Amino acid sequence: MDYATKNTLKWVKSLYQNKYRTINSCFNIEGEKMIQEALYHHPERIKYIFHLDPDLIENKIPKSCKLFKIKKQDLLRISNMKSPHKCIAVVDFISFPSSSNGLVIACDNIQDPGNFGTIIRTADWFNVKTIWASKDTVDKYNSKVIQSSMGSIFRINIEYLDLDEKLKNTEKRIYGTTLTGKTLTKKMKLDKESVIVMGNEGNGISKKILSHVDEELLIFGKGFAESLNVGVATGILLAFFTSID
Repeated sequence: MDYATKNTLKWVKSLYQNKYRTINSCFNIEGEKMIQEALYHHPERIKYIFHLDPDLIENKIPKSCKLFKIKKQDLLRISNMKSPHKCIAVVDFISFPSSSNGLVIACDNIQDPGNFGTIIRTADWFNVKTIWASKDTVDKYNSKVIQSSMGSIFRINIEYLDLDEKLKNTEKRIYGTTLTGKTLTKKMKLDKESVIVMGNEGNGISKKILSHVDEELLIFGKGFAESLNVGVATGILLAFFTSID
């Protein structure tokens, strides 16, 4: 079993930067759970696996994947986690067929990686297959997005596009959450084939994108918090929309 060279490890470390992910069209995933998800859903996209105990998975990986043994000190050096797991894998960018079927989430300038990962994971839970992301939304291959998605990144089609243009041309009904919208209730008639726009954490939905919204919604609260976390808000909305008969 080959050990990874210093140059190889340096290259792997560089993939935590968006610039080098774009140049190489690949990204890192960490931990046995994430690698198992990748092996199940996209085995052909896995380029390399670096493992403390490679014998544990040697018979489970495709022939196209190169397996390396890695020393613990090297794993600690290249990992992007405070407490690294046993393994890191390099995966080619994943593509899905473009689709507008069913409910779609549109993310308008979501900046926090944890929030975006949570939105991806929540979409997966409610079986929403497509996310439209504005070009200024955080990179879906950011390591914190990957970890927060808990493997859902391998099942959800995330398209980066000109969101203004996309919403302008869609035939779907568009909903968005605002502080002046109609209070969301179980009695409301909602279109389950629509688009739900989720806005930026600090500024909400931008004026340009809001101009395309057909109906503004408000998630009513009884407490004193200034606002809801965007990931939590997404979950509440999806619970309403996916419960439509």
